[in-house]
Amino acid sequence: MLLAISVSFDELLMTASELDDGLLRTLTMMLAGVLAAIGITETLIRGLRVRFAWSWRSPLYLLLALFFLWPVLLLREIMPWSEQTIRWLIAGFPTVAGLIALLLIPGIRQGSTSVRDNGTPWRWPWIPWTPFVFVALAVCFRSYSLTISFDAPKLEHAFWDTVFGMYQLVPFFAVILVLLIEIGVTERRDSFATSVLMISPTLMLLAAPWGVPWKSMPAYESFALTVSATLGSPVFLAMLLVLAISFLAWFRRVRLSEGMVYTMLLVAMIVGPNAWRWPGAGLMFDGLHTWPVCVAAGLKIVLGIRRHRPTEILIGGLLCAALPLVVRLPSYLVPWRVFLALHLSLIIVLLAGLWLPQVNRSLQKFNAVQLTGTMLIGMLLLLQNGMSGSNILVYAAGMTISAVGCFQLTGERWYLAAAAIHCLTGAGAGSVASSWMLATTRMESGLRLVILGAISFAAAVLISTLKSGSGRWLRIHCLLWKRNTLHWLNQ
Repeated sequence: MLLAISVSFDELLMTASELDDGLLRTLTMMLAGVLAAIGITETLIRGLRVRFAWSWRSPLYLLLALFFLWPVLLLREIMPWSEQTIRWLIAGFPTVAGLIALLLIPGIRQGSTSVRDNGTPWRWPWIPWTPFVFVALAVCFRSYSLTISFDAPKLEHAFWDTVFGMYQLVPFFAVILVLLIEIGVTERRDSFATSVLMISPTLMLLAAPWGVPWKSMPAYESFALTVSATLGSPVFLAMLLVLAISFLAWFRRVRLSEGMVYTMLLVAMIVGPNAWRWPGAGLMFDGLHTWPVCVAAGLKIVLGIRRHRPTEILIGGLLCAALPLVVRLPSYLVPWRVFLALHLSLIIVLLAGLWLPQVNRSLQKFNAVQLTGTMLIGMLLLLQNGMSGSNILVYAAGMTISAVGCFQLTGERWYLAAAAIHCLTGAGAGSVASSWMLATTRMESGLRLVILGAISFAAAVLISTLKSGSGRWLRIHCLLWKRNTLHWLNQ
């Protein structure tokens, strides 16, 4: 009845606003409608002796008042708004209703015991939720009726061609999901709260502006394109709402909420502000996005530190290492995306092995194997990007020296084994390449024998040097360097 009264007031308000004293008449009618709605409701509550706390009554009265107050903002004769502003105000009605509905949270947190003795035969949830269910349905209908009353379609357009779209109701539905999760948490119904959280991604389907049969109608299409160009794609905005709901559920310790947060961050990598922005545009219209990876990495690192879980810190570091794969790099760095990501992950795992004693040995062994794999893949990437053989050789030598340095720092023999594999592989590859070049290159008579003699002489000098004790001297200096380095790190 109150919904019908508010709808019937629309025409009366428009007629009154066109008169000379239109502002006074309009405000008088608006105030009369609000007082009538609240007065009738209050009379019923008091007359039937229903014990209805103000934590429930206040949001109910505000929602009823909104039905009568909001149309005043849409009167062009009183308010200096443009046609486009009026349309934005009409579309914002469900969002304002949702903000008012958030005021129900204090009443929900009082629990069902607060309405046990309510003066009626009904119990929770029939009291207090019966009136709010009808008000929620009324909000949906009122959102559409406002477009008919204050933004009527042109005569040459179809009657159903309005700016109203289901995506405009998504903020209101998101608030309803928040309230249901709060009910589940307060009443200790974990499965109910988890189920509500699991269905929250359906808001993204509801927000798809081009998935409705009337998508090609001029007024609807024009305003939907304006919303997408001004605020972003409704699908993207709905995804942000679902992410916010997931964070709230995580804060309220709802089961599976942490996994939902990371799932929505993964979805956010492909759903951006331009996702399905106009008919025919895809979800990945503007490519992958970086901010979800940064948020996920930061969460993992911060939570790993707070929970004393080194594995989560490591995962957060590896997510940071993956940033070159999704971030927008300068054109000259684009071919080196994989190369940068591989070496960043190598450095992060090495640092984690040094500063996370709980997983120190396991990470160091993994890092030694990772170092060899990174070097082999890196050499292939360098070759693919046109680097010369000498540069690739210098890169391999640097990785081998890094393996020796890691061994000196940590004492983990897997690094020494990796360095030995590098040296043997390099020596074997060098010997094969040198032999091939020596056999296939045209040389002056006798030059080939001179080169072979020089190589034999160099090998003899190396063997003699090692026999003289130089190897022991080098080993002692390496041990001293290792001790000094560890002492500096401890300080």
